[in-house]
Amino acid sequence: MSQNRVNTVIVGKDIDRTSSLVIAPTGSQNLAAGEVFVADKNKALLSAGATIDDTDTVYIGVGTSDTYDYTNPSGTAVTGVRKIKWSNPIEGKLVKKFLGLAGDDSATETKATIDIDGASSFAPVVGEEYVVRIVYKEVTEHPGQFVQEYRVIADSTTPSDLTDDFVSKINNDSEARVTASNSGDDLVLVGKDVSPGEKDAIDEYRQVNFKVFLKMGYSASDSDGWNDVEVTYNTDPHPGNGNPKLVRDREKDALGYEGIMNRTSFPVIKPDLNVDMDTWYDSIIIEHNKGYASADNNYDKETQLTTEIYLPRNAGQTSNVLAVLNPWMASLPKAFSNVSV
Repeated sequence: MSQNRVNTVIVGKDIDRTSSLVIAPTGSQNLAAGEVFVADKNKALLSAGATIDDTDTVYIGVGTSDTYDYTNPSGTAVTGVRKIKWSNPIEGKLVKKFLGLAGDDSATETKATIDIDGASSFAPVVGEEYVVRIVYKEVTEHPGQFVQEYRVIADSTTPSDLTDDFVSKINNDSEARVTASNSGDDLVLVGKDVSPGEKDAIDEYRQVNFKVFLKMGYSASDSDGWNDVEVTYNTDPHPGNGNPKLVRDREKDALGYEGIMNRTSFPVIKPDLNVDMDTWYDSIIIEHNKGYASADNNYDKETQLTTEIYLPRNAGQTSNVLAVLNPWMASLPKAFSNVSV
């Protein structure tokens, strides 16, 4: 997803579509908090099957947790009207991409195996110092390489004893960014989940990403120790699709476009995020441009926008949203294919 696009983030709840949905701010409005819908250019509810001939622009809206009361021009008091968060206008002729992605709860961490079992000529030398050097690639704040080294002096010629010593040393290090285990004689390293899981966390989601290098201590040359032991990388870091930590970060980053710039200095005044940190999300992403009249040219310019819709996996209302979006997107000049999640 391009980072130079102004994004609007719409986060829904795991609910079904309200029967006979009404979004107008009248006494009969029945929009639920977290209910996502598609509206036409006049911000009236758009029906399934509508095309660009019916409305050349659409909006995505979601009911918030806030309500308000007012008195209409005829003097009737209207109470409990739900506030709506709106996307930027989505102009049909300027839509660039339309994507859907199913949430899958499939986050994986970096996994590396020091393959001692597969080394035909490896046997620890008693009294020699063996070193596992782990270089972390995701710590961008560090001016150089961020490294952790673990050193073990062999007291046995049995490979599994050396592996056990490394497992104990790594797992007893409170600063370690990996966990260690033994698989036969092999030493297996897996990146820890170090990112905060709180909704209001300051730090953004980041996965441990590392490379492993095998060395010997100062008493021997590298060629005298690990011999033909190799490092195999079994899995790469992947956050999974619809990870709530990523949805949190997208929603948090979009606050800047709503004027919320301070997130760290007391007092932090900002609206609550809508993401549920215990829920994985299906994603619907629309990249589109917005035309505007520029004072420095005799023609319209365009600014880049993204509308991101996140709905809990298998939420009942998802099918209702796509039943409106898919036909409308198919009717656009680019004739986008239907998406499913």
